[in-house]
Amino acid sequence: MRTKKLSRRTMLKGIVGGGAAVTIGLPMLDIFCNSNGTALAAGSPFPKRFGTWIWGNGNIPERWTPLSTGREYTLSDQLRPLAPVLSDVTVVSGTIAASVAREPHNDGSASFLSGTPIVATGQHTIEAPTIDVLVRNAIGGSTAFGAIQAGVDPGLGNSTVSVNGPGSTNPATVSPLALYQLLFGEGFALPGEEPVIDPMWQLRRSALSAVMEESATLRSQLGTHDQRRLDEHLNGIRELELRLLRFEEDPPNLASCALPPMPAAEYPELNSRPQMKQRHRIIADMLTMALACDRTRVVHTMFTHGGSNVRFPGVATGHHELSHKIDAVSQDQLTLIVQQIIEEYAYFVQALAAVPEGDGRLLDNMALLATSDCSFGAEHEITEYPILIAGSAGGALVTGQHLRAVGEVASKVSFSLLRAVGASVDRFGANEAEATTGLSGLEV
Repeated sequence: MRTKKLSRRTMLKGIVGGGAAVTIGLPMLDIFCNSNGTALAAGSPFPKRFGTWIWGNGNIPERWTPLSTGREYTLSDQLRPLAPVLSDVTVVSGTIAASVAREPHNDGSASFLSGTPIVATGQHTIEAPTIDVLVRNAIGGSTAFGAIQAGVDPGLGNSTVSVNGPGSTNPATVSPLALYQLLFGEGFALPGEEPVIDPMWQLRRSALSAVMEESATLRSQLGTHDQRRLDEHLNGIRELELRLLRFEEDPPNLASCALPPMPAAEYPELNSRPQMKQRHRIIADMLTMALACDRTRVVHTMFTHGGSNVRFPGVATGHHELSHKIDAVSQDQLTLIVQQIIEEYAYFVQALAAVPEGDGRLLDNMALLATSDCSFGAEHEITEYPILIAGSAGGALVTGQHLRAVGEVASKVSFSLLRAVGASVDRFGANEAEATTGLSGLEV
């Protein structure tokens, strides 16, 4: 219950060395509104990594599902681009993103990625942390960035399906150059190099520490909902403070760490089409090196969002518009789009596989999950959910198989992935999407 009204101009204030005052702005709170409102050099194992790779508008299940199960499965038309990485990718078919309420382009992602189905049509928020956030909380804390969110489609804005909780999403960096500057700009040093220490970092860390001391007083004046928002905001401040501290530490001794090429400042459209392949490949290369350099251990890549109407090479119609046409010609064109999308996922897998780590590869210490917001796009189906998993997460997952799991809840896959990368979990999700065991055959 509110004790008094606070102004939107309210700030957290603190004092740093020399008596200087610092202030930190606050998120929008209800109280502001009216009543309506193998081994490293040190001998430790290579770290496990995790990634989610998302595209929009689903697939065509009968053209997607492999024609055989087990190892050395026969690829379908839409999965043909996986041929170069067949032994590294497991296809899971037949699962259901369990949800009673239906909301196109949202219900499947909410159920599979967070395990918490939407409760009513018209709900556009995911109400629980998504799997990448749970992994970030479990294994991301010792790196410069707990997780990195990147967007490929320039029309994406900063939207993702990476969610901390109600009303709190993790925005994507869409500009390749901005992503490069974030990952390999200030504070980055190659193994063996001395990091450049900006004298302002110490002042920044002191300022952040100072304002945190005042937060407890403010918190006592807030309702439960505002307290949660403030806590999320302060967690972001703490993460920034830790990141500044990590900048002062020596870089990890990872032999494969290298500086990737700098992206172009702009990637203009060609023939009224965004340069999806060029944008994705420079982003994938940067994320690969960010993982190889231990800048982060968790990445979330939004290739396209649900409902995206990107026009792809060789196809005159936008993706979302085409996904709702069921005539044979349109379905052939849609298959061409899905093939181009899967070709880019395969590129990322190959990039991860090309990085040596000890006697193995970076990919061997990672799980890279690819999925969409639905299966059959014309009906926004959430049965036969499309799931691809590359890498074994340090030997914890099977690779190179087609697992047919008809009727199983997709959350079981999420449960298995969490356990494989080292997140302690005894259940995942809630209601009809809850999973208390992993998917049979996926874990070693």
